[in-house]
Amino acid sequence: IKRSTPVRALVSRHTRELLRKYFKAGKMSTAIATRQVEDRFIPLSAEEGDLYQQVETYISETYNAAAPDARNAVGFVMTIYRRRLASSFHALRQTMEKRKGGVGGFLTAADEARIDEDVADQVEAGEEIDIETASEDERRALAFEEIATIETIVADITLLPTDTKAIELSKVLTELKGSGYPQVMVFTQFTDTMDYLRNLLVGAGNSVMCFSGRGGEVRNTDGTWRLITRDDVKRRFKEGRSEVLVCTDAAAEGLNFQFCGALVNYDMPWNPMRVEQRIGRIDRLGQRFSDIRIINLHYEDTVEADVYRALRSR
Repeated sequence: IKRSTPVRALVSRHTRELLRKYFKAGKMSTAIATRQVEDRFIPLSAEEGDLYQQVETYISETYNAAAPDARNAVGFVMTIYRRRLASSFHALRQTMEKRKGGVGGFLTAADEARIDEDVADQVEAGEEIDIETASEDERRALAFEEIATIETIVADITLLPTDTKAIELSKVLTELKGSGYPQVMVFTQFTDTMDYLRNLLVGAGNSVMCFSGRGGEVRNTDGTWRLITRDDVKRRFKEGRSEVLVCTDAAAEGLNFQFCGALVNYDMPWNPMRVEQRIGRIDRLGQRFSDIRIINLHYEDTVEADVYRALRSR
């Protein structure tokens, strides 16, 4: 069928490998960058490891205790917890802290807004979900959650020192800069993680800019952040006014940075196409670096790391 289809005469597929052959043969003048992909698995600290197990226990016990007809709803919310934990402890804390007000009681306007935020994060991360169903699932699951356990987890996260993965990110940025990559894009699925990272990176002496569903953001001299347009983000980053662009998957489309040669996936979306869309921001025709660096960060000894390794080995 592929050989005889009339479409074949009208459409030609050019893979990057084929374009590299064209370049070597002198049939095109634009070089194609080579990807150097590296996975780093960061061991959890003793305190983080205990907390991770505590959250995993809470997730399984809450799911098992739910009524059979409510398990889909509870499972959806437990998945949100697991994904946020895989991103950062701060992101999990923010969600649990906002959520505990609605557990077993009346939903306030703030609770409703938080539910909408969670669903919006899922959509921004590229998940194909029914928004109305997802919102209803979040509301139903509240009846099966334990506020005392949530408060304990939130309190324990508050006592944690700087996230080990965030410490590794700072090391990665220093390494990349020393290797000739003065600018780096850092992707995360969640604005809570983005907010956590940007303040840490600024404190470490980096010049930082952000982009998320809220828009572009730059830091004022008083430490607050102000909104800027998408075009301003492009212009400022191209002018070198920021070393690091921390962004959510809202930046995975429409923002092209051929002048930036390095990208860090601070967390990994479950949809591989979202990862490819992220990398596509810098792996483009006209990329000025011959080798682009892609570094993926993972918490070691977690379900997510095990699943990722299994998928990579296929």
